[in-house]
Amino acid sequence: MESPLPQKTLEDRIIYLSRNDFGFNPNNMGAPVITDFGLAVPGEGRIHNHCIQPDGYRAPEVLLGAGWGYSADIWNLGLLLWDLLEDHGLFFDPQTPQYSDERYLARIIAILGPPPPELLAQGKETSQYFDDEGKFKFTELVPDGLRLEDLLANVEGQEKTMFAKFIRRMICWKPEDRSTAKELFTDPWLDGTGLCSGLRISAPPKFVKTTWFSTGRQRRFNIAESNKMSPQAEQSKRKENTKRVNGKRGKPSPNKSQPKKVAHNVPPPREQFLSSSLPTPLQQLILNIFKSALLPQQSSSEAQSLFASLTEHIQAIKAHLYQRDFVKAFAEADEHALRAYALRWSAGRALGYAAVFRGLKELLFRDGHVHVLCVGGGAGAEIMALAGVWRALWEEEQETSLSERVSGLDLEGAGVSDGQSCKERLVTSSFPKLNATAIDIADWSGVVACLSDGMKSKLVPSMKDYPAPLLPDDGETERFAVKFAKEDVLGLSEDDLTHLLYPPINRETVSTSTLVTLMFTLNELFSTSIPKTVSFLLRLTDILKAGAVLLIVDSPGSYSTVSLGSKDPAEVNESSQRKYPMRFLLEHTLLSVATEKWECMLCDESRWFRRDKDALVYDVGEGIGLEDMRYQIHIYRRL
Repeated sequence: MESPLPQKTLEDRIIYLSRNDFGFNPNNMGAPVITDFGLAVPGEGRIHNHCIQPDGYRAPEVLLGAGWGYSADIWNLGLLLWDLLEDHGLFFDPQTPQYSDERYLARIIAILGPPPPELLAQGKETSQYFDDEGKFKFTELVPDGLRLEDLLANVEGQEKTMFAKFIRRMICWKPEDRSTAKELFTDPWLDGTGLCSGLRISAPPKFVKTTWFSTGRQRRFNIAESNKMSPQAEQSKRKENTKRVNGKRGKPSPNKSQPKKVAHNVPPPREQFLSSSLPTPLQQLILNIFKSALLPQQSSSEAQSLFASLTEHIQAIKAHLYQRDFVKAFAEADEHALRAYALRWSAGRALGYAAVFRGLKELLFRDGHVHVLCVGGGAGAEIMALAGVWRALWEEEQETSLSERVSGLDLEGAGVSDGQSCKERLVTSSFPKLNATAIDIADWSGVVACLSDGMKSKLVPSMKDYPAPLLPDDGETERFAVKFAKEDVLGLSEDDLTHLLYPPINRETVSTSTLVTLMFTLNELFSTSIPKTVSFLLRLTDILKAGAVLLIVDSPGSYSTVSLGSKDPAEVNESSQRKYPMRFLLEHTLLSVATEKWECMLCDESRWFRRDKDALVYDVGEGIGLEDMRYQIHIYRRL
């Protein structure tokens, strides 16, 4: 470099000039470095509590003392990108140059709205800024009428809209709602649109030099790649990448003395397993079933009682879940609490689960019968999602059969008679049957029974494209069957588990697909007992037949971690309590312990299901609404 950054050589390292402002480097004094690696900490699977980040750029979870991880950097990235475009920090108060945490939070509240109660419940410093009811103590500091889009002065039109959406993916109250760097890399604003128009990034550049300057109120930045390859070098690089993709590049012989690395067995996501949302009218029908089945008519005394206690039940469940006390959250909960949970969480998750199941339809519905064991599925989300996918496939089958009959119809011969339509007379005996068994430690039998009745009810409000009932009455009532079993899956014997996986009625059926799901459940099981959960997974391995599929969906990143070490409160510290990602334990059990018995078909650590906010209606009570679902997904097939 022609103008290196000032540095000093010590005995064991080199240190560089540190600057604590965000101004220009004087005299072209080298390339700026965002942070020193000396401040870096392990991110994946760990929660940190020490204070980081400068004033005005601090993530909410850091300021509230709620514990932070990788997503705190994403918050910083959003604010830094805003700074590059505008003349002021997004959450700085232009009327008061002096910084304060209170004013900073007030600006965040004005732009993002009030913080979610679950984030406040986790914060050790929350009481400094919010009262016991979650209300901000300094409401006089919150400005009125602030919108992120209105604060953008240097862009206009569609570019403004796209940039605002891009920034909103990074500045979210809840860390788990923020997109990952991988997800942001494919955002439409970066893909040849907005300020980056003309720059289409096909791979992260080796080095990016940024030059930015201010002209009046407008600030622009130009990005240019250094180390630019010649056309001949680019062509050679493409050929080399093609060889690697096609598997033509020779692989070094494995070193048997080295331990097996589980990650080498995990393939990238396959396109055929990408989720596919149900049609909007069908999603709305699922939501209407939850409301009709679990929320009594408002005129009844039962409804008044449920409405009065709904919020209390949800807050109590949140507190138990935060403490990871799943027994109190579910096993000891009464019927009203379980209904409240299903209304609050299961309805929204059912839409996301349905998108996952629909992406697996080619894998699941390849045979004439499907048996699904939903471990931890008593809350109804898995059952309703499977019913929704089954209905979508049924509609597709009807349309296909109808088209075939119409195309082969002899116009001069006899047509459809007796006032029946072609669709009503279709033979559906070849359409797959599906049996779903939900097993849970809590007594969800009442919730499952209500939802099962709702699937068959013609009284549920619906749209003409997908009229109620959710399960069509074609004369075969057992075409889609639902059962519930109240059991502790970690305590099941091998015979009991075999009976659940392969009921006697299905054992003689040759064409049967078996699916086992653990939806937001595996991390709970590991948290309860790692040895028992590992034993359960190994028993599954022994019992399941070749071709059976294991589907795991859970919270992403640091929200699915398992602590290993001493559980003695007197000995709990950083050295005795090590946190590991759930994925690590899963892969170790299935790919290392159960060697050559599973094939990992999909491993994706972060995905989003985003609902259609404008099209879907779900009004079941104050503070109970639909949320987008971020999750990790793992799919294994028994060899």
